[in-house]
Amino acid sequence: MLTSSFPAFVLLQGALYAAYGTESPFLPSFLGERGLSPSEIGLVLAAGTLMRLAAGPVAGHLADRHDATRAVLGVAAAASGLIAFAYLAGYGFWPLLAVSVLHAGAIAALAPLADALALAAAKREGTFSYGWVRGAGSTAFVLGTLVSGLLVAHAGLASIIVSSGLLFLVMAVATARVPPAPAREGRPSLGLGGIREILSLGTFRRMVLVAALVIGSHALNDGFAVIRWREAGIGPGAISLLWSEAVASEVLVFVLAGPWLLTRLGTAKAAMLAAGLGVVRWSVMATTASVPVLACQTASERDP
Repeated sequence: MLTSSFPAFVLLQGALYAAYGTESPFLPSFLGERGLSPSEIGLVLAAGTLMRLAAGPVAGHLADRHDATRAVLGVAAAASGLIAFAYLAGYGFWPLLAVSVLHAGAIAALAPLADALALAAAKREGTFSYGWVRGAGSTAFVLGTLVSGLLVAHAGLASIIVSSGLLFLVMAVATARVPPAPAREGRPSLGLGGIREILSLGTFRRMVLVAALVIGSHALNDGFAVIRWREAGIGPGAISLLWSEAVASEVLVFVLAGPWLLTRLGTAKAAMLAAGLGVVRWSVMATTASVPVLACQTASERDP
């Protein structure tokens, strides 16, 4: 396995998710430190999300059409690293909005394209599982989040920008070490007709609604939880531990609890159970900033 492409994919995914883990918990607080109000922080984060929705499919289309998944990934990773440093020069709403939108456009396709390369290599080589690669990414996210708490405590919030930018550049270098995706022979484009056909499916529309509610709840938490915790006097080290616990719980749910629940309850009932627990969690988090209570509640963050 060590002579296969597995180590290269561990480096690739590790750099990607370590960059995410370093930046994402404290980025809203960084924006607040640079003069943005809570409403402006929400607008900046929402604009970035909209850009990712638009840029991700475009990057994927270019990669598929030109059989250039690795090349598109490498360029996007390098752009993500370089644009990240522009945050350091930004103050006020409009400059930070511009940097956020550009950065979101660059990072939009990083995870999907990296996954596509890893899945293709795992299937072709047969010496490792994609789950191992993804597990390495989750581990890197946890480590990145823990390190970011230490960096913020000793060097301030700007340190997360420097570290995440460098990690994205490491990812760009790592892209050159992984094998390219195999050439794909002509596949028809989805087209407007295909999109209309998918949207006509009632099950698909309901799933989109459910996914939007789940991701929307996480977006609120991801954007403002750290700001609230810092205002309540919780230090960067404790915050990074809480964030890392959430990702660790995600892995446990995927590997252990999730399959067990799905086997016994089925998809719909398991989702209803997770949603009910989510209601309890959000209600408790709205009334307290006690670290022990938050630790218990954060463990269920990724379950839905």
